[in-house]
Amino acid sequence: MSYTIDNQNSAVHDSFPEQHALGIMYRPPVRIPTAFFTEIQYEPWDNAVLIYKVGVEHTLMGAYALRYGFCLYPDHIEPSIWTTVLTVGFGIQRSSYHMDIGYALGKRDYMSQHFGNITGTENLHFDEAVSTLMISFSALF
Repeated sequence: MSYTIDNQNSAVHDSFPEQHALGIMYRPPVRIPTAFFTEIQYEPWDNAVLIYKVGVEHTLMGAYALRYGFCLYPDHIEPSIWTTVLTVGFGIQRSSYHMDIGYALGKRDYMSQHFGNITGTENLHFDEAVSTLMISFSALF
């Protein structure tokens, strides 16, 4: 996010980079109830960031969906730091309601970061992991 200050009005304005995405979905013939997704997203931060996404969705018995995917993206400030996100989801769709449960595990890798100019005995090569659980429910009246 970048900030600009308007001296005449003494106001601060936020601006976000524009996002451009190109994706492809392939669904084989009806006999195979599976869809394949891929997407590349471009975000022009100070350094251009390319985000890569791949996913698969299986439809089971016409009303259930099993999804899993993978996302890989660099940090918008330091391109040697990458984040990997693995996702799994399950959905149920009926005539009057829809429920979706998803789980994502993201891991940010600092192992390739260069800490050579810092002196000390600490091990500065580390990683961090974050997990997210998502539950969604909708009903039609």
